[in-house]
Amino acid sequence: MTGQRQRNKIGSCVSGQCVQATLNHVKRVSHTGHLHHKIILLVGTNDVLVGTEQLKLRTVVRMLLRFLTIRSRRSVLVCTIPPFPRLWKCPMRRRKILNLNHFLEKDVVAINR
Repeated sequence: MTGQRQRNKIGSCVSGQCVQATLNHVKRVSHTGHLHHKIILLVGTNDVLVGTEQLKLRTVVRMLLRFLTIRSRRSVLVCTIPPFPRLWKCPMRRRKILNLNHFLEKDVVAINR
């Protein structure tokens, strides 16, 4: 890919994407039948890095999780963001991670049932 940064891919995941880009990507690949029935979701780290507004991030995470739950016909395992040293050093980013993790642990559970 000339002039573009190549991103690493694992399954349907593209390293470096924010949640909105992940939702768009998953919607595209789901139409080709390449969406696995077992899904592990770890999102939000890049959104914290680029400063995505928390309300928007939560809204898009809900949309992504609903889409994945319907398409996979199974529960989606949602992981919280680990305390990466690069992010954890900044008090504002640490607070955003803690808030997002609280949202993922408490609010998202109802969507995933």
